[in-house]
Amino acid sequence: MALWDGRFEKGMDELVMEFNASIGFDQRMYNEDIDGSIAHVRMLAKCGIMSEEERDKIIAGLNTIREKIESGEITFTVEDEDIHMGIESRLIEEIGDTGKKLHTARSRNDQVQVDLRLYTRKEICAMIEELIGLEEVILRKAEQYKARSVPPADMPEPEIKAEKEQKPAESPADEGILSALFRDKDRTIILSLILLLIGEDGNYELLLALLYLLM
Repeated sequence: MALWDGRFEKGMDELVMEFNASIGFDQRMYNEDIDGSIAHVRMLAKCGIMSEEERDKIIAGLNTIREKIESGEITFTVEDEDIHMGIESRLIEEIGDTGKKLHTARSRNDQVQVDLRLYTRKEICAMIEELIGLEEVILRKAEQYKARSVPPADMPEPEIKAEKEQKPAESPADEGILSALFRDKDRTIILSLILLLIGEDGNYELLLALLYLLM
């Protein structure tokens, strides 16, 4: 049952529910949603809006939910609608009415922004690691096969024969691939800086400067 079901006499049509649900995609952000919620309740307790006992109870409940998701005990369906509602409803089931305070001084847009930024930052780091690994493989292969000439795939057959008769090249194709990978990695790093440095209010001068470097 959705958290807002009590406001209506009838449930949502199944077709509309499937169309409206984002859980199929955003369930992969459960770690980010839980981490953001833990940071939020710590802030509430620090500001005196929530007691330390309530804070600890919610954090313990969120960590229990994380463990149950990772173990497969908790799975999500379209009825959860999105990861925020899916976790919040299970938190209330886990610890009772104290779980309802998770949403205090917080909008759904806040949660979406936090989750997306944390998730994107994590994925960017993973992409950079993969790009570096791919670059290392290409360099090893270029060194291993540097005595071989590999003509471009779109080169006509007569030119391929002429290419083979010439002195082996210094892997120009590898150099071109590496150049593209270096560019992609640099752009990815700059994107991560944008996420780190651009606040909610938006430092648009910095944003424009960083975007200029991507061009």
